[in-house]
Amino acid sequence: MKNIDKIEYIKCLNNQELLNLLFSNKIRSSDLRKLTKSFATLRELFFVDSDRIKAVEKVDHQGISALTCLREVLERASREKLTRRISIKSLGNVLDYCKITMSAFSREQLRILFLNNRNMLLFEDTEDHGCVNGIAIYVRNIIKKALNLEATAIILVHNHPSRSTNPSVADIALTRRLAHAAKELDIKLLDHIIIGGNNHFSMQKHGMM
Repeated sequence: MKNIDKIEYIKCLNNQELLNLLFSNKIRSSDLRKLTKSFATLRELFFVDSDRIKAVEKVDHQGISALTCLREVLERASREKLTRRISIKSLGNVLDYCKITMSAFSREQLRILFLNNRNMLLFEDTEDHGCVNGIAIYVRNIIKKALNLEATAIILVHNHPSRSTNPSVADIALTRRLAHAAKELDIKLLDHIIIGGNNHFSMQKHGMM
């Protein structure tokens, strides 16, 4: 089969056939069938947290490792756009990256993106998103990290496993407290974005900063 014919052949495969080809000798066909039945979309399968993969009956460690490796490759590829430049006028790269990597999570997670004065990503930090009682700790830790990195701007992103994008009381309190603390140190909180499935909510756009 010529290379061009192989490419066209691959494009015509359905999801199950494509996964069988991709993970040949890495994941058993029976395990792949279980996984595709357990998760509605390829995005959910590739980016769901490991605990949900492990919960699928009798999927072995080799299969879990193969999916974890693929997820890491896809995350790094998405993150490369951010390391080059984030446009403050259009946060499309941030949204694309975070929707891809966070929308299928079954636990709430907070990601903090630290930027320099050229809007380049310096560092990405990840924390489990807690309750209102932890706000002071969050703010202190985020500001401390920003100062250590000499960051001049911050973007917060977190997911709602419920798929609702409505900000909670704790979300609003964290945003406003961090914005105030950061401003005192000449650091800008550019936005706090909530990811819910394929949708998002920008606190900056809704005047909640």
